[in-house]
Amino acid sequence: MDIIFYIVIFIIGACLGSFYAETIHRIDKGQRVFSMYRYCPNCEKKLSLLERIPILSYIFSRGRCKKCNKKIDKKYILLEIMTGCLLVLIAYGLNLTISNFDISKIISLIFITLYISYIIITSGLDKRNKSMSMQLLSFGIIISLVYIIYLCFVDRVTVYLNIIHLILMTILLLLNIINTKKKAQSSYTIDLLTTLLIMLIFTQEIACIITIIGTLISIALYILINKISLRKVKGKNNMLEFSQKVRVIYIMGILNIFSFITLIIMSKIY
Repeated sequence: MDIIFYIVIFIIGACLGSFYAETIHRIDKGQRVFSMYRYCPNCEKKLSLLERIPILSYIFSRGRCKKCNKKIDKKYILLEIMTGCLLVLIAYGLNLTISNFDISKIISLIFITLYISYIIITSGLDKRNKSMSMQLLSFGIIISLVYIIYLCFVDRVTVYLNIIHLILMTILLLLNIINTKKKAQSSYTIDLLTTLLIMLIFTQEIACIITIIGTLISIALYILINKISLRKVKGKNNMLEFSQKVRVIYIMGILNIFSFITLIIMSKIY
């Protein structure tokens, strides 16, 4: 029975992965996220119900659109498989099974899924064009605030810590609003700090420390790998070229999910 349960969890995760890919594409194009139909990213023709089935539709169509016959990017099926596996690992780490169907674990799974949704979509947008949607950022802030309120009821020990998180979140939100009014766009630095705080709220200190260290190491490696090309541009232009290429939120998102899932699995094993 547990195998069937985890298969269902995987299918839900794959469907979410399909939704994430579509959401990233729509936000990047400035389109409405919630629409009645999905379309091919190449020819923008409406997809049928069978063409929208996660993973299977890609396999049966051999990775090509039936309308325009162009190749569909492999990132779509990879994201669907990855998200399905992530959800299964989270459920396994929480020891959530048919025989151990606890309401508190269900709530934890829902909150973690919402958090991962925010991180994956945010990371995807950052990788594409180093941008952050204000609506998406608001979603991350809202789920964080709801999660903080939930923790205040179920975990009295961390009440003061959650209050500090709430104060910091309010400050960053006000800074973002002020900056948006002045420059008509959000600040990447403020968005980065807000995302880091959301990571801290959901994944706790250890995962965040691993994320920060891993991100700094990744940036250092990036500088070393691109050292020759960066030497060609001097002074401020050098730094401008670097800042335009590196995707800090994208790197942080990948590392944070990986470290968080690893810690969940390790806590179950040990």
